[in-house]
Formats: sequence, C-alpha cells, structure tokens
Amino acid sequence: MKKIKNTIRVISLALCGILAFSLASCGKSEFEEKLEISLEKYLSSESFATALAEVKSVQARANVMYLKYLDRNFYSEESIAEYKKSLDLISSITDGDGKISYDLFKESAVKDAGFYSVTDYLYSYSLLVNQYALFCDKTGKQDDKYEANNGAIEEFLKAVDKALYDENTAFDPENKGAAWGYTIDSEILLTAHNLGFDIDKTTPNAVKHFLDYYKTDGDGNFVKVSDTPNWNGFTGRALAGSLLTTHDGYSAKYEKTMQGYFPITDGWDQPIDEMINLDRLPGYYDKTIEISKDVADFVDPEYALLSGMAHGFDMTKYEKAEADGEKYDLVSLWADTLETDESGNYIIDNIKDAAVAIAYLAFKSGISSPSPLGAYNQADAVIKLS
Repeated sequence: MKKIKNTIRVISLALCGILAFSLASCGKSEFEEKLEISLEKYLSSESFATALAEVKSVQARANVMYLKYLDRNFYSEESIAEYKKSLDLISSITDGDGKISYDLFKESAVKDAGFYSVTDYLYSYSLLVNQYALFCDKTGKQDDKYEANNGAIEEFLKAVDKALYDENTAFDPENKGAAWGYTIDSEILLTAHNLGFDIDKTTPNAVKHFLDYYKTDGDGNFVKVSDTPNWNGFTGRALAGSLLTTHDGYSAKYEKTMQGYFPITDGWDQPIDEMINLDRLPGYYDKTIEISKDVADFVDPEYALLSGMAHGFDMTKYEKAEADGEKYDLVSLWADTLETDESGNYIIDNIKDAAVAIAYLAFKSGISSPSPLGAYNQADAVIKLS
C-alpha cells in the first residue's frame, strides 16, 4: 500500500512539473519565443564569440553587461585573463598608503593603456569587475581579490565628488577626461553604483548635479538643457538619471522630452528641437543622417530604447509626456528593422541588438528597469534559453 502511495505521489509531482512547464510556455508570446530562438542562435555563434573578444571601449562593454540577465556564462578563461590584466592596472595609480592618486596617473600603466583619466579607468573597472563576478559565480570560482580595492575606490570617488563642485579646489583639466558620451560627473556616479556603494553618501554632489536637470522656472520650463547627445552609444547623463528615479525631484517628462539621442538634421550641437528624444522616437526610429553629400550614416536608436527601459518606461506601451491618447510599441519598431530567416525568426547579428532583445525579455520576466548598470547579482539571471 505504501509503495502504491509513493508511486501516486511521484506521478502527481511529475504531472505538476509538466503543468508548470506548460503554463510557463503558454505565458510566452510568439514574439518572445521568436526572440529567444534568435538570441540563442546569435549567442551560440562564432560571430558573437568574436565580437565579445573584441570589446574594448566602455561603450561596447555597456552592451555586454546585459548578459547578466541570462542564466549562463559566456566568458572564456582567455577573455577573463585579459579582463584581470586591465583590473590589475589599478596598482599603477595606487600609492604606498593604499590610496588611489591622480598624481600617479601621468606616468601610470592606466594612461599607457589609453584611459583618459583615473575616473575614466575606474568606470571601466566597475564594469569589468562585474563581468568577472558573473564568471566566478557561474563557474564556481572563489576570488575576492578585487573587493579589497573597494575602500580605496570609494574614498577616491568621495574626494572627486567634493573637488568637482568646490570652487576653491583646483582640478587639473587633465583629470577630467571621460569616455565618449560621458562626463566625469556621470562616470563617478555610475562607478559608485556599479560597485554597490550608496550614491547619496559616496557622490552626493553628483546626485544633486543631475537632479538639477529636472528643475523648472516659474513657467514650468526646464532650466538646464541636456549635454551633447551620443548616437553611437549610451549617454552618461541619461544613464545617471536612471539611478535617480526614486529620488525626490526626478522628472520622467524631462527624460522623455529633453534628452536628445541623435539629430533630425545634419551637423552637431543642434538644439533639442532638432534632436530625437524619446517622445519623437516613434516617428523617427529608422532615421539616417547625412554626414556629407556622399555618405549617409545610420543612427543607433537602440540606445534611446535601452535608456528608456533603464528608466523603467514600458517601451512596448510608451506614452508621450504630453499624452496624445496613443501607446507606442517601440520594441516592435525595433524588431521591424531586423531581417528574418526562412523560418520567420529574427536575425540578430550584433551585440547591440542582442542587448535590446535581452533587455526586453528581462522586462517580460519581471525586471522592471533592465539596465547595463549595477553590481552583479545572481538573482538577475531571469532568462533561461533552451
């Protein structure tokens, strides 16, 4: 009798498992299933492996950070060895007291490696260390070597945050170099967040600086205009703003209307009225710009889409700041730019589009604000490809 009960129990558990799997599968739309197939094909390809190995700049690395949402390790021992070489450069800007010093930068291995400043390097460091953390977690490796640098980095970021906004402090212009599309203000804020520091305590002045963008005058007009946009990658101010959504004074309207991602007209430094912001994106998703009479350059609207997601906007039902009664599916506009194979599945052939696919699938799996930022957390791996 006991054996029969045990058999019934096993069968019941098996049926429950099958039912749960079926419900999970039924919960996915055809669009999600197609994206998963396309993503799996690309991430398993030699093309992806090559592209991943060639990532050098922080702009390219930011796209790679979306891999944290996948329950899989994509990094080889060889790539990790290269990452560790870059991480170890921190010793060349660390003095005998264990403090990070700007004075050491001019003659450092960090500068020789091509970084624009200490803060520029530390932003890259904060991304690399999270890639390494993912690798260690997925492969069962134990290594807390780089955590030992956190105290010195946090102290340094606090000092820079104070010096940047202190009129009485001389700040060497050579120390203000930042990656393309970023500023030193955004880099220290993002670095603090990526290493798990409290940004309000570590970089309070930078937090205040970016919240100032949301201030309005007596007529309700925003006082500050966003920095020069970057249509070849992420923009530091927009990413910094995504860390402030729970702060008093944050303005979704500003993010939808005042951040330019790429120009409508040819040239540079156009006013916001001649820029594509999130509210204009539905009508200009496949825009090109003419660099010269003979060259037309495609812009990268993916970064506007990804930035909107990082701010927690539902980009499948996007509502403009000045509501017009419409909800725009910007993810579908993105998908319409992709080619399809003979089976009707999308063809993803670059890390940038892979990042959009991953961010969307993460959003559908419960991540409210998928972003390339933040300290590594194994709980973020919500996407399980077949």
